[in-house]
Amino acid sequence: LVPEKSVFEFEILGEAMNRAAIQLTAQSAELRAAGDRMQTAIEALEDAFVLYDSEDRLVMCNTRYKTFYQMSAPLLVPGARFEDILRDGALRGQYAEAVGREDEWVAERMAIHRAPESVFEQKLGDGRWLRIAERRTPEGGVVGIRVDITELKRAQERADAANRAKSEFLANMSHEIRTPLAGIIGMTDLALEGALSADQRDYVALSRSSAVSLLDIVNNILDFSKIEAGGIEVEHVPFQLEEALGDSFKMMRLRAQAKNLEFSVLDNSSLDRDLVGDPVRLRQIVVNLLGNAIKFSERGAVTLRIDAVGRSNDSVRLRFSVRDQGIGISEEQKARLFEPFRQADASTSRTYGGTGLGLAI
Repeated sequence: LVPEKSVFEFEILGEAMNRAAIQLTAQSAELRAAGDRMQTAIEALEDAFVLYDSEDRLVMCNTRYKTFYQMSAPLLVPGARFEDILRDGALRGQYAEAVGREDEWVAERMAIHRAPESVFEQKLGDGRWLRIAERRTPEGGVVGIRVDITELKRAQERADAANRAKSEFLANMSHEIRTPLAGIIGMTDLALEGALSADQRDYVALSRSSAVSLLDIVNNILDFSKIEAGGIEVEHVPFQLEEALGDSFKMMRLRAQAKNLEFSVLDNSSLDRDLVGDPVRLRQIVVNLLGNAIKFSERGAVTLRIDAVGRSNDSVRLRFSVRDQGIGISEEQKARLFEPFRQADASTSRTYGGTGLGLAI
């Protein structure tokens, strides 16, 4: 026999358990409904979505995600570890960058995954490109988005190929364009040595000056095109700094004198040996910098300073600094200094001419 009091307590306990079971059932239904709503939401995304927990186990992903990683699809189930999924895909050739270096690639990718605050691109084995963004969740998991950028990449590749073709064409035209201009300059030089009237001498001198200016512009355009086309080779030959730049300094001094500007070179390098490098390209860079300084200065002085800022037994680092009293440049314009075909503004091009390639080169 059970005491009446105990029967009463059992009834209370039974009612409490029933209520708890009902509440748990309701909460489970709510959780399932919330999960269904979440799954419906991520399935509606155009991009691939994935969520891993703090133990790096898969929580959920949408169908779009599985279509990107079809080779790993059998492993894309809740509870699967990210590294296992990743390694399986690498071994199956799912990632283009991993082929032939699977272990190394998995280690690199895991390092990015453990610090998921970056956006990067990934090429798949089937040729598609993805842009991947991963972020750490408050609970310590990782949420990720994959965007298919294949068409964007292909458009960029087509544009790059067209640009290279243009640059290669211009680079190949170098001889055909420069030779006639050099011929014009040579003929005008011969004409200036002959007996000419004052007017004729002015006309021929103007023709020569125009041809030289045109040759400078053509040289810059062709050199920049060669750089873009990968056709510029930097030489490594012995040379002396003064010998390489001396004639250029004389030419710059004449240009400065024509504008009533002072011109000076302060060589503090104290070089006692020949250098090894590309004197032609060095001369081109220095002439471009000095030419800009003289072109944009209407008064004062233009000074080139050469300093040795690093020296060892077999190398020296030289710094060439140009100081002038030109028109100045705003902070906004400084950000665009080395962009090709750029000048401060349209009025600068109209007033001073040029292609906007000197600093880019």
